Amino acid sequence: MASSLEVQSLVEELTCPICLSLFTEPVRLQCEHHFCRGCISQCWGPEGSEPLCPQCRILCSDRVLKPNRVLANLVDKLQRLGEQEELKASGEIQCPEHQEHLKLFCRDDRELVCLVCRDDPGHSQHSFLPLKQAASLYKNEFNELLAVEERKQRKRSLLITQQQEKIAELEETSGELLHHLSSEFSKMHQFLVEKEQRLSDELEREKEQCLQTMEENLTAIETVWSVTEHDLSQLRARITQQADCLFLKEFKGLRKRFQEMGQKTEASVVSKGLELGIFKGPLQYTVWKEMFQILSPVPAPLTLDPGTAQARLLLSEDLTAVHAGAERRNLPNNRERFEPCTCVLSSQGFSSGRHYWEVAVANKTDWDLGLARENAQRKGQITLMPSVGYWTICQRREHTYGALTAPSTLLKLGAKPKKVGVYLDYEGGQISFYNADSMTHLYTFTDTFNGKLFPFFNPWLNTRNSEPLKLCHVKL
Repeated sequence: MASSLEVQSLVEELTCPICLSLFTEPVRLQCEHHFCRGCISQCWGPEGSEPLCPQCRILCSDRVLKPNRVLANLVDKLQRLGEQEELKASGEIQCPEHQEHLKLFCRDDRELVCLVCRDDPGHSQHSFLPLKQAASLYKNEFNELLAVEERKQRKRSLLITQQQEKIAELEETSGELLHHLSSEFSKMHQFLVEKEQRLSDELEREKEQCLQTMEENLTAIETVWSVTEHDLSQLRARITQQADCLFLKEFKGLRKRFQEMGQKTEASVVSKGLELGIFKGPLQYTVWKEMFQILSPVPAPLTLDPGTAQARLLLSEDLTAVHAGAERRNLPNNRERFEPCTCVLSSQGFSSGRHYWEVAVANKTDWDLGLARENAQRKGQITLMPSVGYWTICQRREHTYGALTAPSTLLKLGAKPKKVGVYLDYEGGQISFYNADSMTHLYTFTDTFNGKLFPFFNPWLNTRNSEPLKLCHVKL
C-alpha cells in the first residue's frame, strides 16, 4: 500500500496550478507546463489576447492545447483510489468517546459527531447537518471562495501583463529621450567644432600672412647686412693695412664710400602681429551669441492681446506686461474677452511645433501661467484644469506653488523663481514649466492637443500683488 506521504505527493503532481484541483482534461503548453483545458482557456481569455503561461509567463506562439492522456489516466486512477479509501474510511471512522459512527456535523462547533454526542449537554441548542448535506454545503462555500480567489488571480495576471507593458513603454520612452538628447547635443557639438575649425583656419591664414611679410623683411635685412659687411671689411683693411701716404691719398674716396653707406636706408623689424581681439577676446560670449541664432526653440517674442484682457487689467504700452488696476474700465464685453476672471492671452497662438517663452514673476504673491485652448471657456467662473482646456501652474499666498490638475498637485520648489519658463511641444503632447533662472524643472503636463493653443496669464487681484507679470524678450 502507498503511504499517505506518497499519495499526497502524487496528488500535488496531479493538481492544476490554476484551480488547485485535480486535472480535468489536462493539456500541455509549449513550455511543458500542464493545466486543465477549461482553466487555461478561461485564463487566456478571448481570441486576440496574449497567450502567456500563468506559471513561467512565456508567450505561447499559438493557442494549440495538446491533451496529456497519461496525466488524465493517472488522475482517473487516483480518483478511484480516493473513492475506495473514502468508502472504507466512512465505515471505520467512529466517535472516539462513544464508539459510534460519526453521522452528523455540528455547525456550531464545526466538527463531526455521533448520535450520542448530539444528545450531549455540550451540544444542546446546536444545529446539526447530515454528513453528505454538510459536505455539499461547505464544498459549495469553499468553491465560492475559490472562485473569488481565482478572479483575483486573473486580475493579478492582468496586472502582471499591464506592468510588463509599462516596463516596455518605459524602455521605449527612455530610448526615444536618449536619442533626443544625443541629437540636440550633437547639433551644439557640431556647431562648436565647426566654429573652432573656422577660427583655427583663420588664425592659420593670418599667421601665414604675417610670417610671409616678416620673412621677406628678414631676407632684405640679411641682404643689406651682407653687402654692408663686405664693404666694411674692405674699408677696415685699407685703413689698417695701408701706409699713411696711400691712406691719405685715398682719403677722399674712402670718405665718399662711408657717406654712401650712411645714406642707405636703415632696415627695421616688422612687428605686425596677430589680431588678438579676434582670437582672445570674450570668445565664449561671442560664440554663445552666434550660437543663439541656431538654437531651437528660442524664447518667443510674445505680446499680450488687449482684446482678451479682462476689464480691470492694465497692459503696458509695448503689450509685454500686465497687472490688475483698482477699477474696471468701460470696455466692450466681446466674445474673446475674459469676464470676470482677471486673465489675458497672448496675441500669438500655436497649432504645431516647439516653442518657449519666459515670464517675470518676481515680487508677486499670486499668479497663474500656462496655455489655454482657443475654444476654452472665458466667461463666468473658470476652473483651470486640462479637461476644460487649461494647462497651468500657479503661485498662492507668496510661497505656495501648484499645478492646476484635478485635484491640484502641490509643487515643492527649492527656490522662489524670479522668472518662469514655459515650453510647448505640440506634436509631442508636452507642456513643461521651469525656474528660468536655473532651468530647474517644475512640472510637466502630457496630453493630446487639438486646435490652437494660446499662452495664458492671470496676474490676480491683491493689494500686495501689484507687480506686473512681464514677458521677457531676449535681446542680443
